[in-house]
Amino acid sequence: LGLAAAGASVLARLTAQSEDGLSTLNTSAGQLFLPRIEAPLGSRVRVRILAQDVMISVQKPEQISALNVLPCHIISLHPGDGPGMIVELNSGNDRLLARITARFAKRLQPDLACYAIVKTLSIRSAEVAI
Repeated sequence: LGLAAAGASVLARLTAQSEDGLSTLNTSAGQLFLPRIEAPLGSRVRVRILAQDVMISVQKPEQISALNVLPCHIISLHPGDGPGMIVELNSGNDRLLARITARFAKRLQPDLACYAIVKTLSIRSAEVAI
């Protein structure tokens, strides 16, 4: 499987369906917006978020197209072979992984507050379990 399959699961509750085709889920760290999930409101949902789909910002991003911005703290940094690293994040009661460049990771350290950014359309329906 390798790094391309690295990721983490987040528990959430389906709270809204929008006319624009997006579903709103509440997680322990905030809201997630995903392509429409066919389930009753209130359903518990597990969402797998791949590390390669997570960006990190050390400042709260504003006016960006990615709708999912979750506050986090860095737990640990894991160097890999080559220019990439895996960063383990605490997001509310959940853990996330982010695959980033070692160049950017030089700015990071354990316990640093940051934001995990996930594009809404990067989460595929196969990554959602009801």
